Amino acid sequence: MARVEKLGGNWVIVRNESDKAPDGSSTASSSDDSASRVFWTGDGWAAQYGLAQPFLTEDDAENHVAEHRHEMD
Repeated sequence: MARVEKLGGNWVIVRNESDKAPDGSSTASSSDDSASRVFWTGDGWAAQYGLAQPFLTEDDAENHVAEHRHEMD
């Protein structure tokens, strides 16, 4: 599941890579700290934080998640 976090002075959208099973179903809980995170780029997911789409406010990021959730699944 995508969530919003403040990293590097910007708000970004992240999810744990283990949140998706190979068949697309949800798996591990978001509390699994050992999972690698991926960052939303605006076009898809990337492993590098530097490619993350930055947002100035938490509200901007949350609104983007709400509007584009279907693209993030």
